[in-house]
This record gives sequence, structure tokens and C-alpha cells, in this order.
Amino acid sequence: MSDMTSPMSDPSKQKSPRFPKDDILAIWNRIMQYQVDFSFPLELQFYLSLGSWLEARNVVDLGTGNGYYLRQLASYFRNKFYTGIDFDERLVKEAQALSDEEAVNPNDERISYDVADVLSYTGEFSVGVARLLVQHLDSSEDLFIAARNFLKQDGTLVVIDSNDNARFFWPTDSCRQIDAFFRKFSEFQPGRNYSDSMMQSSKNYGFEIEKSQLLLIPSSLPTYKNLFHESYHLFFDIVQGHYGMPFDYESLRLELDDWARNEGSYSQIGVNLCSYRRVG
Repeated sequence: MSDMTSPMSDPSKQKSPRFPKDDILAIWNRIMQYQVDFSFPLELQFYLSLGSWLEARNVVDLGTGNGYYLRQLASYFRNKFYTGIDFDERLVKEAQALSDEEAVNPNDERISYDVADVLSYTGEFSVGVARLLVQHLDSSEDLFIAARNFLKQDGTLVVIDSNDNARFFWPTDSCRQIDAFFRKFSEFQPGRNYSDSMMQSSKNYGFEIEKSQLLLIPSSLPTYKNLFHESYHLFFDIVQGHYGMPFDYESLRLELDDWARNEGSYSQIGVNLCSYRRVG
């Protein structure tokens, strides 16, 4: 899981705690699994199209959380060694336990975990994966600076982050609270737009864009509407309980439930995928 502190443009807004309480952490684990379940199958084509990824042998997952995403990568691409790092020792212990529990081969040493801060981590990896991490950093450039300490000279940084501009709910006239919530949260957590600024500034930090893609994920895919419904409920719980953003959450949840019951309703999310090659 990534560092969940974030800069606030309004001095009256306080940073959220660095480490979430146990109940919020449990919610975070659930929503991360949902996010992987409806996005990873569609992200695979991006990985399969990257020569640098296919050739890589050592991969680090930055802000790995409970390791669920890392284990999906490892199960599909079995010819690599994976390290997951996170600053929260609770999550690293859980990730290791789940890896041991799910391992087909108990002697499988392809996956390991480490308690570490992304911004001060050192290593010699071919690829670093930052999935839903950048939006939690104080500065988008921080990741480029840190990557020079854990990537090989010609290594690749894969950044996967949300694209709020692509989010859409329909019917629009019955989803006004949902739209208002996300407008407010984008101001409350400015880092949600960092992936765009990274693409613009990558050359300044010795990286060039290898490939970029906007992935649209619709609620119309089989089972996805239920995943959207559950994920957004969990997300509202996190924003209310961890970030403490003021909002009419009761009305918000009722509107989401009405949306889910409407057979003709639709939603989509956008995910920015970008790979950067280190060239300097």
C-alpha cells in the first residue's frame, strides 16, 4: 500500500495519518483486491506489449500493500523474481503470509517482501511497478528521483494510476451527489492528477516514455457492475474514515445504491498506464 499522506492546498485541511487504523486498513485491503480484479485482466495486454517488461528478471512492486497485485503478476509471468515493498509492517507480514498460503510450491522463492519507504529504497531492479501510488506522494517528481536508486541504468518504471477525467456515471441527473463527491475529493487530494505531470516532466529526470495508454474500464462487463458498487462503497468509507473529508455520506451512499439497482445505469473508470525507460 502506498504512502497515504497527501499535500493539502487549503491550510485548514490536515494531512491524513501516515498509518491507517486497523479497521480502515481492512477496508483498504478489500478495495485494493476489487481494483485488481476488475483492472488487471485489462492491464495484461499493456504488459505483454512491453519489451522491457518481457525481458525483465527482477521486479519491485512499490507500495505493495498485502501483495495481491504482485501475486497476480507473478502467477502470470513466472520467469521473474519479485520483491514487494511497503512502509507498513502489518501489510508486509500479511503479504508474506498470503504468499506462503497460496504458493503451489512451498519452496518457491520468486516472491519476497520488505518493509521500506519507496522514496528511500535502494536496489538494482530491471522494473519498478508503481500502481495507484503516485497520487499519494507529495510531488510527482519524487518517484523519478527515488527510482534512480532502485532501478538499473536502463531500467523501466511502470506507473499505473487513476484518470479522474475519464470517470463517468449515467444517468447523470440521478448521480449528482457522486459527481460532487469526486469533484471535491480531487481538490482534497491534488495528487490524483500527478500521472499527467509525470509524462510532461520525465525527460527532466532522465526518463523517456516507452509507452502510454488510457485504459477505460466499463461497468457493463459481466460482474463488473457489482464490483463498481462494492468498490465505491468501500472508497467512501475510506475517504470518510481516513481522510476525514466533510460530505453528506448518507445521501451519497443512497444515490450509489439507487444507481446499482437501475438496470440501465452505467459507469466507467479510467486508468493511465505509462512505462518510462531510464536513459540518464
